[in-house]
Amino acid sequence: MSDHLKLPAVDFYQLRVRYSTILRETAVPSASIGAINANAYRLNAATTTRTLTSGETTNEVFHDEERGELADFAAWLLHVAKGSFGAVTLPNLRAFAPELRAVFDAITFDDRGVTRFNALYDEDAVAGQVRLAFYHRRELSSREDVLHTHARLLLVEKLAAIAADKKNLYPSEADTEQMREMDTAGQSPFVYAQTQRAKQDAVRETLIAQGLDPNLFTLPSAELTTALTNKERSFHFAPYSFDSGFELKFLQEALTLEALRDRKLEIYFNGAGELTEFRVDCYARRPHGWNKVGVYTPDFLLVERKDSDIYRALIIETKGSGFADQKAFVARRKFMSEEFLRMNNEKFGYPRFDYLYLSDSDEMTVNLRKLCDTAARFFTE
Repeated sequence: MSDHLKLPAVDFYQLRVRYSTILRETAVPSASIGAINANAYRLNAATTTRTLTSGETTNEVFHDEERGELADFAAWLLHVAKGSFGAVTLPNLRAFAPELRAVFDAITFDDRGVTRFNALYDEDAVAGQVRLAFYHRRELSSREDVLHTHARLLLVEKLAAIAADKKNLYPSEADTEQMREMDTAGQSPFVYAQTQRAKQDAVRETLIAQGLDPNLFTLPSAELTTALTNKERSFHFAPYSFDSGFELKFLQEALTLEALRDRKLEIYFNGAGELTEFRVDCYARRPHGWNKVGVYTPDFLLVERKDSDIYRALIIETKGSGFADQKAFVARRKFMSEEFLRMNNEKFGYPRFDYLYLSDSDEMTVNLRKLCDTAARFFTE
């Protein structure tokens, strides 16, 4: 069917962001550990005495120690190592035991023969500084490329049989078989319908000649369904297998719209991700550049051809209300409706793409009106 439609690839520009890490400074643990100033993480504590009558301060004593938990050098090293989640190991730490012992002694004190942590120090912050001493200083850099891409809407080699009892298939098995007959005979739907009527008339005449009432027999129908009537404007493979009844109903209704048919617009299902190359890498802007937010596969493409090539394409997303607010989808939708459109329309020098979001929370008539209004604006610019 794709060969019969001679459906060309979709040309578009794709943003690609490549990240690389540059080593700026090699870690020197001995020097970094020696430079740790434990006093930078020390709190000041004092006891203040005031008179009961005037409330004036009569005495203020600052404390050097505050009793914390019992401390052990080996256990502390293990705590530092565990906090690095494998980045700094015990052997790494033991190699710098003298330097680390000095840090340990600075945040602990002898409490009558027992070593305790001095609670006036932020021990976790000090341990964090120890871990940093073992990390190389790296810088994350990114490179942005805008690539010209050719995407096939159907990967024929990946087509596989579909179970007949699967839900949301369109068109029907009978219609799919008739589409194959049309393609094989090289007939348009109009010519095929004429042929079917001629066959029907011949059967009727044969029955009459045999003295039988043709009205008592069920003759093959010569009437074409919506799918068959519009096979030249859709169905680059058949049947389409939809994820939802909303997608199915939308296509059935869209094929009946004169506003699209009069403009000779074609509509193709693109939501079977494994069968299409038209998938877009999406990114979200961040202060340091871009973060990838996944790959977006549009549900439908409404296309206009010019000189046998796809000249314009309206990207259509049909989303169930239960999925519309998912964080990943929201980010991808934002990229498509803003960055993708801007980038591609600038590169091609004309409005080549537009984006339409439709939700099943709206009535189908509302969604169809949005489709007609968008098509009337976009395909006439």
